[in-house]
Amino acid sequence: MRQLLLNEVIKILSNKKYNKYTKYKSQNKITDSTVGKNTKMNIIIAIAIGIVVIVALIIMNPTHLEALDGYTETNQQLIGTYDLVPEDSYYVGTGTLNGIVHARFEARQNGKISDTVDVTKKFFKIVHKDVGALNGKVEAYKRTYKKGSDIKTHFYYVLYVDSSSKIKDCGTLSTDEDDSDD
Repeated sequence: MRQLLLNEVIKILSNKKYNKYTKYKSQNKITDSTVGKNTKMNIIIAIAIGIVVIVALIIMNPTHLEALDGYTETNQQLIGTYDLVPEDSYYVGTGTLNGIVHARFEARQNGKISDTVDVTKKFFKIVHKDVGALNGKVEAYKRTYKKGSDIKTHFYYVLYVDSSSKIKDCGTLSTDEDDSDD
């Protein structure tokens, strides 16, 4: 009896009428060449999308120079005038850091020397002026910028040097501390 029942089940399953997958076998054939083409195309599309996303992030990332885009200068106040401190007969060192022009200098007031000031090109101006016995000078200004209700304050420096030979081109700058005096 068991054998008879098993034979009937096998007969029913082998009948094409009840085999639901037989109908779609010929339509679902996927060749190896089709799979390869689709995979390659998906990889190319993924790489292209990745490149577009990276470029968009780089373009949308504001740099320090663009930080005040859209802001209007509302106030400028002179903080003080100080002597520039010469180092190796230079008053100011200029160079680039991450593609942005920087100036580095030290100032003195009442015999006290400041730390090295590092400022980007948006926040300094070098004026070549015959200051003679006064040597190099720096004027420090406090500037206020406004955009809607947002207010930002930055310092702006006007550096007076007697000739361009008092400015050293330092090339590419680094963020490492190179003062070994301490």
